[in-house]
Amino acid sequence: MNKRVGLVLVFVGFALGVSAPMAGAKVAIMKSDGNRQVDTFTRGKCWVRGKKDNRSFVLQARSDQNKFSLSAYIDAPVFKGFGEYYIAYYGGEDPQIFLRRRSDDALFGNLKLPGTPPNTVGAGAIAFRKQGLRVGIGLYGATNRAGTEGYSFAGPINCKYARR
Repeated sequence: MNKRVGLVLVFVGFALGVSAPMAGAKVAIMKSDGNRQVDTFTRGKCWVRGKKDNRSFVLQARSDQNKFSLSAYIDAPVFKGFGEYYIAYYGGEDPQIFLRRRSDDALFGNLKLPGTPPNTVGAGAIAFRKQGLRVGIGLYGATNRAGTEGYSFAGPINCKYARR
């Protein structure tokens, strides 16, 4: 396992384990060129679609200062449910994690790195509590398509699901 992915998993797992069930959730967004915090996420909307072994997961969130939006997708059959963690690879299809800068609509995420085969370099992870109300998410290098600019983010986010 890639050392950086391991560190992200440890951080996300620690954040999920020590935080109170609903209080204190915060995903910090850091600018990669100076490690300065630029915004945070504390809550998002989540959906689970499908039945039994054919379910998928979607997370959508806006940052607290409205500078960024966050999207995460895990499709079937990769999504096995809550209480699990899912490793995100650069250029991988599941999970896909995107950070969109709202000022210029620039997209960052676990996009394919130029010159690197997909699914070979770990980018981060998504981890769930048993009921899925808190989701740990992180990428240590959310890059743009050219690989010239990036952000990193990690931490737990509270998920709100539609009532049935």
